[in-house]
Amino acid sequence: MGRLLHGQSNQQLDRLMLTLIASVLIAAEPVEKIGSCPLGYYTQGSYCVPSQVNPRPAIERYNKQCPLGWYTNGNYCIKS
Repeated sequence: MGRLLHGQSNQQLDRLMLTLIASVLIAAEPVEKIGSCPLGYYTQGSYCVPSQVNPRPAIERYNKQCPLGWYTNGNYCIKS
């Protein structure tokens, strides 16, 4: 594994980790509320809860970035 990561910048590794973590998310689930809820979610206590029948998964943005295949929506990343 050391060879695979040799020469990779921390930013590239962060993005790779985000992509790997995000890829395991299949269904939209409640996320901790940070500011406004992402598109398709509503506030319920200290969480943002999916409001649509088939909403897109949302995750917190990490390092102001979203993994590949996700787009920015406030403090969150939404699956494209």
